[in-house]
Amino acid sequence: MLELSLKRWRRGRLCLSGVMTIVVGFHLSGYRTFKSYYLDQVLRYQRPYYPGLVSYNRFVELLPGIA
Repeated sequence: MLELSLKRWRRGRLCLSGVMTIVVGFHLSGYRTFKSYYLDQVLRYQRPYYPGLVSYNRFVELLPGIA
C-alpha cells in the first residue's frame, strides 16, 4: 500500500512587534504606498530579520488585529 504524506501548510506567523516595526518603518520611509514599501523593502531586503514573514495580502489581513 502506498502511503502519501500530506503536509498541512500553516499560514506564516508574524509577531505583534514585527508587525509594528514594519508599520513604523513605512512611516519613516519615503514611500507613498505601503504596498510598494512592503514588496520592495520588506520582502526583498528585510526577510532575514522577520522569521515567519508573510505575504503582502496576509500582512494586510493581520493589520486589524493589532489595534
